[in-house]
Amino acid sequence: MSKHNASKPVIINKAIKPASTVSVGSPAASTPTPAPAPQAAPQPAPVATLAPTPAATPAPAKPDTMLHKSAVASPVKAVWALCEQMVGAKRGDVVKAAVAQGIATHTARTQYQRWFASKKAPAATTTVTPAASEPATK
Repeated sequence: MSKHNASKPVIINKAIKPASTVSVGSPAASTPTPAPAPQAAPQPAPVATLAPTPAATPAPAKPDTMLHKSAVASPVKAVWALCEQMVGAKRGDVVKAAVAQGIATHTARTQYQRWFASKKAPAATTTVTPAASEPATK
């Protein structure tokens, strides 16, 4: 005997059917219905591509003239001493001379710039002292 209430729907394979159309023990109740075939995802439209342009003439390879690690002891002092010896020389000339001595390129550039800036700065700062006629404040 069926205990199903005719007013309650019965769910079979995620499809809702009224209880009156399904009988217990019938082949329809035990046989699953085939699932719908999955639909293929829509293919995106092809992207327009430009024709490859002829390659420009490649630039000639530069030799690696940069030294990445100093090979001398106290490279900063060495650059400052070199700058003092080559006063008036261009920055590039000083850097090339430093690299030739085994000092890293960027160390030479940085220390030249710091040396140059120290030479541009005023030699001594002047302090204002109160005049003799003014009383000193405590």
